Formats: sequence, structure tokens, C-alpha cells
Amino acid sequence: MSNSEGMASTAFRVTIDGDIAIIQLIEVSFAHFQAQEFDRLTDVLRDKELRRFVVDLSTCEYIASEGLTCTAAFWKWCHDEGNGAMTAIIPQTPGNEVKNLFDIIGLSRMIGSALQPTLSQALRYLKEFA
Repeated sequence: MSNSEGMASTAFRVTIDGDIAIIQLIEVSFAHFQAQEFDRLTDVLRDKELRRFVVDLSTCEYIASEGLTCTAAFWKWCHDEGNGAMTAIIPQTPGNEVKNLFDIIGLSRMIGSALQPTLSQALRYLKEFA
């Protein structure tokens, strides 16, 4: 997508697969700047009336409270408020800080079966179940 569409970002890569927006973290950290970019990008995507999303954090090694907050808020907007569907991909390596924090704060339990291990499984989940 071009810069004029508001999708250019140094922190995330956005790809559209049919009616599913794939938001992939480029960096290994999801902190303050990345959280601001995530909020901006999801606003642009909502304005484009996309309603199914994959949030791919599989490369993430560090997530700050802002990253956790905006991920949880976006899940709430999609799921709890009935605006769409979202899956998330987090690193599956034992001891990974991101996975541990998702578990500790209950985000893993909240997202439940929508927490997928790979991009292909996340897309399949959205296409078949959401």
C-alpha cells in the first residue's frame, strides 16, 4: 500500500489478504513508539472498514505495558464490542517474555483459541471460524 493510504510504518508491516488485515511487528520490541504506531494503523484499517485482523507478534522479544494495553484494547474492540475478529500470534519459545506476560496478565486466556502459533493457522482460524 502507498504512503498516501496511511499504511507506511517503520514498526509494522501491513498486508491485506482478501478482507483480512495482517499487522506484523517488524522490530523485536513493542514499546511506546510501536504502541502509538499500532493504534494509528488500526485506526486507518478501521476507517477502511476492515473487520478481521491478524496481529503477528511472533518476532517480539520485549513487550512493554503500552504494547499489552493496545493489543488488549484492540481485542476488546473486535471481540467484546462485536466490531470484528482478531487473532494474535506470539512467540512460542519457552521462557519468552512476551508469552509469559500474555499468560500472567490473562491475555492468553482472554484471547483463547484465537491465539494461534503461526500465520497460516491464524488465517485459517479467521476464514473458518470468524
